[in-house]
Order: sequence, then C-alpha cells, then structure tokens
Amino acid sequence: MAKAIALIASALCFLAVATAQGDGSFTVEGLVYCDGCRVLFYSGVGGKVGQADVELQCRDRENGTVTLTKAQKSDDGGYYSIYVDKDHQNEICEVRVVSSPIPECAEIVPEISSNRVNLAKDSGIITNSRFVNPIGFVSKNAYPECHDVLDAMGFIPEA
Repeated sequence: MAKAIALIASALCFLAVATAQGDGSFTVEGLVYCDGCRVLFYSGVGGKVGQADVELQCRDRENGTVTLTKAQKSDDGGYYSIYVDKDHQNEICEVRVVSSPIPECAEIVPEISSNRVNLAKDSGIITNSRFVNPIGFVSKNAYPECHDVLDAMGFIPEA
C-alpha cells in the first residue's frame, strides 16, 4: 500500500512539473523604477514609475533579425506583465524601458535600462513566469535624502 501511494505521489509530481512547463507560453514580469540618487541601482529613492512604456524584444542569435516586439505600460505601482505566446529558444530576448511619464526622471542609461530574459521552454526553469530584475530611469538631479539612504546602506565611506 505504501509503495502504491509513493508511486502515485511521484507520478503527480512529474505531472505537475510537466504541466508547469506547458506549451511554451510565458509571462514576463518586472518593475520600473526611478533612480533618484543617480547610483545606477534601485535604492528606493525616487520610487517606482507607473505608466512607463516598456518593450520586450527578441532577436535571432545568428543574424540579429527581430522576431518579436511587444510593448506594455507599467501599472500605477510600476509593475509590468507581458504575455508571450511561444518559445524563443534560439533567440536573445530583452526587456527595456522606452519612455517615462515623469519628466524629471526620464534619462535612459544602458546600465539600468534593460535586462535579458530567457524565453526558452527547455531552459531548466520549471515555471512559465519569468521575473526580470528591476529596470529604470535616472533622475536629472540626486534627491536630498540620497546621502542618508546611501550611508545607511554602507556606501558612504567614513571620514
């Protein structure tokens, strides 16, 4: 009896993993932020950017031909979700910011404006959700609270 239960449990686990990989469709999710300290990483200063234009683009690895372009706006909380209906196994896919609704935080710099995302079904990732590191814009000027925030993070050297 115990062997039968173990066999059934194993089969259900295998079925769950196979189902999670599904049909090759994906959901690409991430966050758009404003780098209010001009340090090229998410410090929290500047906040999240709602209604920012974001684009997912995939290119063929061999010849660079664009195979997919999907545009999306981040929601009011700065989060975006882009549905992709097929596998992009032999392609380089990247999410990037396009434009910010905040004029004082709209500078696009390569270091934080884009991230690659794996959209291959047979990549070893067992879910169809792909979570991208935060991407963002840089503010025109550093916010006054940056010194204190960066000091608390240990980025300001002691005198």
